Amino acid sequence: MSPAKALRVGLGKAADGTLGLALSVSTVEQSRLSQKDLPEVLAGTGLTCLVEDDRGRRGAVRLDFPALSAVIEIQTIGRVAEREVVERPLTRTDAALCAPLLDAVFEAFETGAEDLPDGQSWQGYRFGAMAEDAHSLSLALEADHYHLFRVGVMLGEAKRAGVYELLLPVMDAPQVSKEKPGRPRDEPRALSPVVMGAPVTLQAILARHSIPLEKALSLKAGDQLIVPGSGAMALRLEAPGGHLVSDGRLGQVNGMRAIRLRKQPSHQAAEPDQKNPAAAKPAPATRARARPAAPQSDPVPTPREAQKTVGSAD
Repeated sequence: MSPAKALRVGLGKAADGTLGLALSVSTVEQSRLSQKDLPEVLAGTGLTCLVEDDRGRRGAVRLDFPALSAVIEIQTIGRVAEREVVERPLTRTDAALCAPLLDAVFEAFETGAEDLPDGQSWQGYRFGAMAEDAHSLSLALEADHYHLFRVGVMLGEAKRAGVYELLLPVMDAPQVSKEKPGRPRDEPRALSPVVMGAPVTLQAILARHSIPLEKALSLKAGDQLIVPGSGAMALRLEAPGGHLVSDGRLGQVNGMRAIRLRKQPSHQAAEPDQKNPAAAKPAPATRARARPAAPQSDPVPTPREAQKTVGSAD
């Protein structure tokens, strides 16, 4: 596999799978350009679009008028017409009609080239926007060197000859470490920012009940689950897997439910009494008619206490 072959295969699959357009590749030319060569390359006619990956690298794609007309005709009249193509002013509608095909081409291209030594050079590109002119496009292309793929194609039953051009930036070669062999790397320092920036989901647990699945499925509005009175205001803050992070109390701040955390987890206050099996057994679910809930004795913290509140719960 090579980039040229990956592009040849990907272009045919994308045209057939996305538009039902019969496309065969006749030639593929690959070359490397510098920034000073771009004005001459970008001066051609046809639809030119900016493409971009998720790392901010930018490239360009151009379809000449025969290729562009084939893409539009297959979507409007269902076939590639046997007629001479006339150049005309281009619009954003033309770019919008070509966008699905261009995205599909890049997806197929990167799949075919992912095992190549420089496979990262072709990853992640998608349609960005239509380029108004060659000058504005050249300002958006900031890399020092580019790969240029010029692909000759035959389109539809009419075998219309067209050209696709892909201009993608050359990725810098990965830097070789200058550390001496056997020298230990500073793993904790490199790993710390990643770990500290990882998202963590915490759950505030008031109580847990174990009831049969049949009864759980029959619960409806008005049914009540009784929370033990001794722990009605106490809760546990748990990480995934049931790991206790802290305990706290349920309160109220500015009319909203709030949780006040303790500096040190109090396992005795937050966990069921292990010495008393009756206390550890969850209370059964009971059914009752809907009625106004009894007033809650939620503590209203002072302004100083409110500043220590770190989260709210429904």
